[in-house]
Amino acid sequence: MECENLGRNSSVALRLHMLRCRECRTAHSADAILRRGIERLKSEPAPADGMASALALFAAPTARPARSRWRTSVLKLRCLPAGTLTAAAAIGAVGWMNYIEIDPNIPVPAAAMPTPNAYDMLAKAVKAIPLTEKSGAIRTASPGSYSDYSRSEIAYALFNTPKNQAGDAKVPERQYASNADRIAHHVYTLEEKEALLPRYSESLALVRRSFAFRYQAPPVRSYKTLMPYLAD
Repeated sequence: MECENLGRNSSVALRLHMLRCRECRTAHSADAILRRGIERLKSEPAPADGMASALALFAAPTARPARSRWRTSVLKLRCLPAGTLTAAAAIGAVGWMNYIEIDPNIPVPAAAMPTPNAYDMLAKAVKAIPLTEKSGAIRTASPGSYSDYSRSEIAYALFNTPKNQAGDAKVPERQYASNADRIAHHVYTLEEKEALLPRYSESLALVRRSFAFRYQAPPVRSYKTLMPYLAD
């Protein structure tokens, strides 16, 4: 169609144009039909299932609402990267915490104890000390108990030196209240110390024998393990 008239003129001008233009006269009947159809569509409400019926008529897939597509685009463009990183970080943190709490379960080989063992001989030497040399604070009622030898006569003999007993040097002829008081404060001479050794002859013999062998204490595999032999 070569006519460029858009039909926006007044009715008189439009009628004069149609008298001159053959194409407009030919298309007038078709325009009238289209105009009546548009007016009818405007006067009637659109059917609720019009889109679905049209898609079903042409066997086309059902389109999602524009609002749903908008929400999806927002999630993809804004929320999805941040949410993915947060979820990945949370999963990684939980996995790492569980990993570092796993027991490594490393098999520790049992230590081969030497035979004979100097440890066993020294333990026997401790038991061979006469009971008379133990103080009143003897503890033997429960496992892991120990015996106190710090207040035995030989312990005082080794500890009581003229330097440690400097206060007693000012009283050469000190009068002791009891034998226990004398043992606790008396400064022993070398001859007096040697005179005490026969009481420990059995223990000394075991100690001297242990020097020829390797010493190895029982292995410790738990922080709850007690080592009473250190107190002896």
